[in-house]
Amino acid sequence: MCRLNRRFRNRSQQAGKVLLITQEGREFEINLNDISENGVGFDVPIGIARAKVVTLGEEVRIRCSWNSRLFGNSRFVVQNVQGQRVGAKKRGI
Repeated sequence: MCRLNRRFRNRSQQAGKVLLITQEGREFEINLNDISENGVGFDVPIGIARAKVVTLGEEVRIRCSWNSRLFGNSRFVVQNVQGQRVGAKKRGI
């Protein structure tokens, strides 16, 4: 199997715990993996993944306590979910 990264812009590796806020206002601690100009990749806890709390097309917000300017007031739309791994694109792009 071969996976190609066909992104036009590079992703910056980021690691840390951040807060995911769903459309319903539910908050979950997630593991941030990478961030780019247009999106973000993160892992959700296994229980959240199994309960399918985060779904395709859902709008979410991310809050980062250790760097409040990292996400600001940005909103993201979930683009893909593979197990615990989630990718989201910045809304409006």
